[in-house]
This record gives sequence, C-alpha cells and structure tokens, in this order.
Amino acid sequence: MTPSAKYADLLLPETSFMERWNIGETWGTASYLILSEKLIEPEFERRSDYDWLREVAAKLGIENEFSQGRDEKAWIEHIWEQTRLAMPDENLPDFATLQKTRQHLSKARHLSPLKTIFAIRKIIRSRRRQGK
Repeated sequence: MTPSAKYADLLLPETSFMERWNIGETWGTASYLILSEKLIEPEFERRSDYDWLREVAAKLGIENEFSQGRDEKAWIEHIWEQTRLAMPDENLPDFATLQKTRQHLSKARHLSPLKTIFAIRKIIRSRRRQGK
C-alpha cells in the first residue's frame, strides 16, 4: 500500500495492463502507439476504470448514455477509429490492422501530445455540432 493510500476513504484496485484493453504510447520517445489486449480476466477484486464507472452509471440510471452500447474493447476501437479519421496525416492503420501489428510507428519522430489533444477536441466539437 502506498503512503497516500493509508489516508484514502476508498481504494479502487485497478487492473494491470494484461487485464484490460488500452492504447498507449512508448515512454520517453512517444513515437510508437501500442495496443494492449486484455489477455486474462482481472484477479482478486481488481476492476478496470470502465467497469466500475459503468456500474456507477447504472446505479445513477444513465448506463445507456454512458456506455452507448459499447463494452471496453468497443470503446477502444471507436476511439482509435475516430482519432485515425481526425489525424489523416499520421496515416494510422485501421483497428483490425492495429490488432495484428500491435503497434504503429508515428510518422513524426515524436507524436505531439498537443496534436493529439487538438484531434480529440475536433472530435468533441464535431459530435456537439451533430447533437450527440
């Protein structure tokens, strides 16, 4: 247990990288985007953030709005495809190809975090205009 956890009112044990779907980048260089596939079911009482947040949404009566009918993997695929469409200059592969290769070398030496943030903002603004 970490020193700060001793003072927490609530501890939520997170899953390891092998227990959830995720997309990340290499540390330091940020030139590779990497797909992490859920390989094993979470052990002990660990749950992914998506899993427990979906349960909270269900208890609040907004599970359908929260999940939009997608499970964790479907959200990763959706986010990847939306990012791919918003960043055509990066020449990102489709999700099926990414699942086979497990990684993508960014066109730029370093994938700018700001570029990613602006791509996400573009997606959000587009969805707002569409009323979603």
